Amino acid sequence: MAIVIETTDLSRVYQTYQKPEGFINSLKGFVNRKHVSKVALDKTTLTIESGQIVGLVGANGAGKTTLLKMLSGLVTPTSGDARVLGFRPWERKNEFLRQISILLGQKNQLWWDISPADSYSLLARIYDLDPAQARKRVDHLAEMLQCTHVLHTQLRRLSLGERMKMEIIGALLHEPKVLFLDEPTIGLDIVAQETIREFLDQYVKEKEPTVILTSHYMDDIAKLADKLLLISKGNIVYQGTVPEFVTKSNTELAENEEVDFEDVIRRFWKRNLAFAKLAILSNLEYRLNYFVDAIVQPTLTTGIEILLWFAVFKGAGATEIAGFGREYYLAYAMWGAFFARICTSWMYEFRMIQEIDSGSINSLLVRPMTFYEYYFSQLMGYKFITTLVSMLVPFIAIFIFDLPTKFERLPLAFALEFYYLILVHSISFVIAAGAFYLNKVYAVTGAKNLALWLMTGELFPLDLMPEPLKSIMIALPFSAGVYVPVGYLTGRLEIGTVWQSFASVTVGIVVVNLIGAWLWRKGVNVYTGTGA
Repeated sequence: MAIVIETTDLSRVYQTYQKPEGFINSLKGFVNRKHVSKVALDKTTLTIESGQIVGLVGANGAGKTTLLKMLSGLVTPTSGDARVLGFRPWERKNEFLRQISILLGQKNQLWWDISPADSYSLLARIYDLDPAQARKRVDHLAEMLQCTHVLHTQLRRLSLGERMKMEIIGALLHEPKVLFLDEPTIGLDIVAQETIREFLDQYVKEKEPTVILTSHYMDDIAKLADKLLLISKGNIVYQGTVPEFVTKSNTELAENEEVDFEDVIRRFWKRNLAFAKLAILSNLEYRLNYFVDAIVQPTLTTGIEILLWFAVFKGAGATEIAGFGREYYLAYAMWGAFFARICTSWMYEFRMIQEIDSGSINSLLVRPMTFYEYYFSQLMGYKFITTLVSMLVPFIAIFIFDLPTKFERLPLAFALEFYYLILVHSISFVIAAGAFYLNKVYAVTGAKNLALWLMTGELFPLDLMPEPLKSIMIALPFSAGVYVPVGYLTGRLEIGTVWQSFASVTVGIVVVNLIGAWLWRKGVNVYTGTGA
């Protein structure tokens, strides 16, 4: 049989920060931190043939999950080499990720706020499966696991056993050639454990994938595994069959192919439309939250802005400020509050950071997609579904107060705004990538939001600033968030400024994404697979 998995002197060393208890030691640790190296896996060499089920056993901390995460591409080794299906796993090429699947018994990999059926529809897009065939496959797997009745129930409302069955279906939907199972029966009752064992046994006989299984339940290993690997303190101390162990112890392929760019683009768009749909479905699941987000907050923000400018003009006792009357500033306040809500992404930025902090990113790293596109498409879907409704607020206010607005300019203003949103997401990506290196980066998000509040023109029109600060602020790409589209829409600016803003945003996108790509590559190389 062909060799599917092969490693040579594969090692992984983690560095951990240690600090004695007490306030004084906390202060000392703030200045001079003591790091300790821990060898999780030490110069491991092994080969696994196709169609084998390999049981990986050992005590907690022995190195089982570390080995699994390196073979699946979640973790980069400190030294050594490995090949899985001919690929280096940690390079995470899409051709490799389409052929593997990993199931982490203690991590949810389906989407919490939607039904499993909707999650499977999204997975079908990610793996570029035929939707009809994917549905048939889901029905077949659900029938085998006796869980058809919960396919359309929100995942968060299912029991642990039901959720694990749903996770198994998700892991097998694209028929992986290599399957990594990390404690798939952990925490389940005896009946659920036996159901999953019988299912896996039947599935492996039917599809013949190569399986690596870790478990603390020897029944899982004894009933399923053809071969046993025993790991102790980062070293494999036994390789052989389960009966032999009991007796003994008495207790780069894709690079050489032509690339169909049209097909790559088609799959990219299908996948990202599915991500956008995920955001739309997730937000519509919570009606009250959506109503507050799309209607109540924009109304309150607009009301506050109007009262502020009424107060400014009343206090100044003037009919104009910087050559523009009160009606103009009220129109700026209306549209400014609306565009400001479009060009913020703090909610998805927090989610991105949380994914890395908690280790939830694991399920994303082992799928044929990028972290950037996954959250960007969701951000766009979220902005679309909220903007569609919240834009009624400025429209109604403009007509009620008869405020100046050049509606024929609205399409170009929207185009600039959503183009600027790419830059905003790219900045969020850079901050999130910082979570690989820093324990807490949420404060950076807060500081960034305050800075953008000023630099976008949300706080007040940028041309009210003194020179040269005014010219600098308008020239920066951040003015495309509020000041330029609103100024153009209300007649304060002409089309030349809009084109300049497009150019400025383009430069910003290129620079920020180069930084983000560099930070991301460095970050995933030091990522431990258990949270940053």
